Amino acid sequence: SSPEDEYLECYIKAVGDWTEAFHREYSPLNIEDAKPVFFQPRMDLQVDGPHGAPAQDWSSFETIVLISAGIGVTPFASIIKHLRDRIRQVNALQAAGLKVPRVLDLRVKRVYFYWVCRDQGSFSWFTEVLRDAQREMGGMLEVH
Repeated sequence: SSPEDEYLECYIKAVGDWTEAFHREYSPLNIEDAKPVFFQPRMDLQVDGPHGAPAQDWSSFETIVLISAGIGVTPFASIIKHLRDRIRQVNALQAAGLKVPRVLDLRVKRVYFYWVCRDQGSFSWFTEVLRDAQREMGGMLEVH
């Protein structure tokens, strides 16, 4: 998730007993009352962290290079979504003829994104977000 999102989005790879059970329990395919299980009010969630800071101070630079492997892409997915959302906000204000507040100014002008995965299927969950971001961010985002 990005700071603009009204929800917490987590990516949990099923690699062992606990995470596989978690995937079975909270799969979007488990439907109750036409709502995915994870939107049901019965789910309690405790969040601990952050632990480490792989994406600290990225907004202080005009050019950023994001390099990740496998599930380690999650902090960079958040950065890309955040930039995309900021650009949407700026474009909407400009289209309405309104002044863009200083807080929405982006210092970042160019993003180079590298993501390495073991197999092609691992890319599928983030593909739509990347396509949207590339379309809306124009030449600002270069994906490798």
